Parts: sequence; structure tokens; C-alpha cells
Amino acid sequence: MAKDLHDLEVTTARAETVAAYNVFATDWIGYGPRVRSIFAAADDDADCALVNAHAAAVHMALEAAPGFKKARGYLRRARKVLPGATAREQAFLTAVNDWWRGNVPAALQRLKTVVAQHPADIVSAKWAQYLAFNLGDAPVMLEVAKAVLPAHSETASAWSMLAFAHEQNNAIGVAEEAAYRALAINAQDPWAHHAIAHVMDTRGKVDDGVAFMTKHSAGWADRSIFVREHNYWHLALFHIDRKEYARALEIFDKHLWGEWREFAQEQIGAISALWRLEMRGADVGARFEPIVEKVIERWHEHILPFNDLHFIYALARGGQMQQAQEFLASMKRHGAQDVSGVWESVAIPCAEGLIAYAYGRFAAAADAIGPVLPRLHLIGGSHAQRNVFVQTWTDAARRAGQHSAVSEVLARRQGEQLIGVAA
Repeated sequence: MAKDLHDLEVTTARAETVAAYNVFATDWIGYGPRVRSIFAAADDDADCALVNAHAAAVHMALEAAPGFKKARGYLRRARKVLPGATAREQAFLTAVNDWWRGNVPAALQRLKTVVAQHPADIVSAKWAQYLAFNLGDAPVMLEVAKAVLPAHSETASAWSMLAFAHEQNNAIGVAEEAAYRALAINAQDPWAHHAIAHVMDTRGKVDDGVAFMTKHSAGWADRSIFVREHNYWHLALFHIDRKEYARALEIFDKHLWGEWREFAQEQIGAISALWRLEMRGADVGARFEPIVEKVIERWHEHILPFNDLHFIYALARGGQMQQAQEFLASMKRHGAQDVSGVWESVAIPCAEGLIAYAYGRFAAAADAIGPVLPRLHLIGGSHAQRNVFVQTWTDAARRAGQHSAVSEVLARRQGEQLIGVAA
């Protein structure tokens, strides 16, 4: 039987399929530009369950309804040949199928098992980290990273996966050490740069963050659109913290918006950057307008609560009150069917608060957002990404005169080094 670059069996009769999968696997864990090559590999080999399962997963990772629709065909094809696949391939396909059906916790549990049984499978570990991140399950992010490290101790991506997982578990010193281990292997590892950006942000080392990310930014040019834009987003945030708003807007115009306007991650990164700039008093001009045009198209999707909160804020901030209310109503319908309770108990109250904030009803905003802060991690996203909600609540509470509440919450969250809105 054929084996991939990690010495794991791949059920296929075509050497070309294995070669194509190896390209995908390398770029998936390393944020290279050829991840989409998995689609052609799957289209060329309907009898390989593994590549078809990965093709479905990549479509879903685009975090949009069209991607889930396209994933269906790949999953259907993979299921037809499932009996001939290895146990590992069968488990991976079942996990992806669980994800497609909306049972992400079950998918994550299956991927954890795959990684535990096959610690060389860093590709599955990366998928497990992605799902755990979106569920706000930082301990599992760390668990799977640790599981694959012994088999990949000479792989930069394994160390950068470990670094980010440690950072999300508030082990900042260990995270920094792991990130630099990655850079010792590959100085251009973009996820290691990303992990160090998080470390510097948490420690408040804004000047160091600007210097480090600027130094390494040239190396992002040939990486995936996600990591390139996301790393520039971190650089923009450092400039915002230095009150260098013109520079942050320059980064926005060049690197955060416009390359792939339909991409959910580009949309939320752009929204988040403008949102933070405006809370600092910067004039962002008409930059929200083209984003709102794209967000309106997504009111019925509800792929991730973290994303939806950015979308609904953009609608409200853009003056689209009717669309914002329709989006909220759709969120409520979706939340009523969500067994986890995260949508109803966290996302929807926060969404109501964000709409209130956008329209200057600061007391209502503070009252809606404040109670969900302790459970905010359940919507997914990183500490740095979720901080925009804390900043919004802080600003709303201060404007509403709730100064003692602000002091209490910020003191309680001091360990996370969250940066509030300037008074």
C-alpha cells in the first residue's frame, strides 16, 4: 500500500494522488499557497477516500455556506469507497462527516483519537486544532500538539502549533520558547511569527511586536492568504496600540481588505481592525461600506458564532438596522436548534449588545455584553481576537458611567493582559 510523506498508509492505486496529497499536507500545516490543490487531487481520484475527505474539510474551513455545499459531493464520493479504506482513513472521514452534519464536538473527539493512535498524523492534528480553536477548547489544542511533537520534532510547524496552543492556555513563556524552536528550524515559519505576536501582545511589548512582525513580513508574501492577512492584522493592532492610526490604515488598505472579499477570515479581520480603530477615535472613512455589502449576503449562514458577531456589528455600524435585526432573528432561530447552548447563552446576548453599542445605547450594550464575558471563549477565536468584545464592553460601560464594574472586570481579567479602550 502507498504511504505519504509521514509514512502513513494512503489507500489509492495512483502514485500521483500520493504526491498531490503530500503537497497539500505540507502546505496545510505550513500555511503554504497550494492547499487548494487537494481539490484537483480528489477530482482525479474518486477512489481515494482520504483526499476526498480532506477536500471536503478544506471547503468547510472556508467558513461559508457555499463551501459546505461543495463539501457534500466530496463526502458522498468518499463514503462510497469507505469500506476499502484503512481504519485511520475511515476515522478521519467520519470526523469530517460529523463536522459537516454540525456535530463539531464529535468530530473533534474522533480526530483526537486518530492523533492518539497515529502520532505521526500531524495533518489530522492540525485539523483537530482548527476545530478545537473554534470551540474555544484550548486544552485540546495543546493535547494534540503535544501528541505529534515526538514524531515531528524536526518540523517547524509542529513547534509553532505547540507554541500557539501554549499561548492560548496562558503559558506565555513556554509558548515563546516553542515558537523560537520553530524559527530555529525555519526562520520563515509564519505560524511561529504569529505565536510570537500573541506573546508580545499579551506582555504588552508593542514596540517589539512592531519590529518583529515588520522584520518578518516579507516572508509572508508566498504563504496562504489567511496567514498573510492575519499576521498583518496583528501588525496593524500593534500600530493601533501605538496610536499610529495612519500606519494601521495603510496596512488595512494594502493587506487586510480586497484580495478575496468573499473569504470569511478576510471579512472578520477587516471588520475587527476598523472596529478597534474607531474605538480609539480614528476616522476610517468609508472603509466599512464594501465589507457591509459582503456581510449582508451571509445573514442566514451561521457557521461560527465568533464570525457572526463581527458580521452583525458591521451591519449595525454600517447603518443597516433592518438587516442587523434580520440577522439577529436568524441567529435566534439557529440558536434554538443548537444543542451546545453557546449561541443562545453567549452569542445572541453579545450580538444584542453590539447592535446597541453601534447605535449609541451604551448602558444597554454594557448590560447585554457584560454577563457573557466569563464564557466568551466558547464562541471561538483567540484571546487577542476576542479582546475586541471586551474593549467594546469597556467603552460602553464607561460611557454609561459604570466605572466600578469596569474596574472589577479588568482586574479579574488582568492575567490575560487584555488591553482596554483608551479612556
